Amino acid sequence: MKFSQSGLALLATAAITMLIVIITVSIGADILDTIQDSQTAGSYAFNSTNEGLKAFGDLAEWFPTIAIVLAAVVVIGLVMLFRTVRQ
Repeated sequence: MKFSQSGLALLATAAITMLIVIITVSIGADILDTIQDSQTAGSYAFNSTNEGLKAFGDLAEWFPTIAIVLAAVVVIGLVMLFRTVRQ
């Protein structure tokens, strides 16, 4: 299997996408938190935004795992690139 530099470009795109997702989730959670501050505790709107905040929290818990997998993919990609360059 031949690994090319375009494969590394795809890995860089995945890393940038991950960064954009992290920023989006962070901003979304901040917006929901701000909205929830103006709502009455126990109301339907308050409970809905609370569920949204929980969902953002659950998603954010996966970021370290996803980042480790992405880092491993980049390392494997670099190893594959250098192996094909040497041959």
